Amino acid sequence: MLVATDLKLAYGHKLVIDQVTFAVPQGQFAVILGPNGSGKSTLLRSLCRLHQPQTGTISLAGRDLRHYSQQELARNVAFVQQTKSVAFDFTVEEIVLLGRLPHLRRFQTETQHDYAVVEHFLRLTGLWELRQRRLHSLSGGERQRVFLCQALVQEPKLLLLDEPTNHLDINHQLEILDLVSALNQDQGLTVIAVLHDLNLAALYAQRLLVLSAGRLVADGPPQQVLQADLLRHTYGCGVAVLTHPVTEQPQVLLVPKRKARPLDLGH
Repeated sequence: MLVATDLKLAYGHKLVIDQVTFAVPQGQFAVILGPNGSGKSTLLRSLCRLHQPQTGTISLAGRDLRHYSQQELARNVAFVQQTKSVAFDFTVEEIVLLGRLPHLRRFQTETQHDYAVVEHFLRLTGLWELRQRRLHSLSGGERQRVFLCQALVQEPKLLLLDEPTNHLDINHQLEILDLVSALNQDQGLTVIAVLHDLNLAALYAQRLLVLSAGRLVADGPPQQVLQADLLRHTYGCGVAVLTHPVTEQPQVLLVPKRKARPLDLGH
């Protein structure tokens, strides 16, 4: 279980996250939502020690995150950031293999087991046939799968994803989230993701956490959180919430201001 207690996060003198507390049990798929500037990515980065809290604590499996060595932390937590570049034009297999570094001792080379793990996840993510391709020759969706695969070969207990569907077409968005959801459900991988798309979040997450101006304003299952009044107040726009005809999850429709009824705008 990951537990964040009374977190305050800042950039210089600017407070970004203010007194946020939540716990994510092992095996849960949680999504952090909120408008631009609400602190979503900053909060996510703090969960893998890339941003240090001003006050408050974060613990994983009952241990303070500060007490993990860097190598031990990387064996437990994998982070796929929003944009990632590689200075050298490595092959797909070479990039994915870097994810095994937390499992190697100093000066140790990769073992047969490491290569077996890499092959397993290359096949699982549909990258096996692309393993000798250079990263720069791949499409955006293929690159995103490469970095996800690199995170998975770390064999983490917790996977953190910062806007994994950003700049992808709808097919690749579903492809990425279908894969992550399968790992969550079939292997018990804990997932915490930042998403902008409320409807994708509702389709895949078991739990939604909504940030507004650095504060946690809602926390619960999609049916509880995606309420029109809350969304109007948080995002400042007209919305209508309907039920998906297939999944029965809530889905959010935007209402242009010129066509909105007073009720849609919360007036």
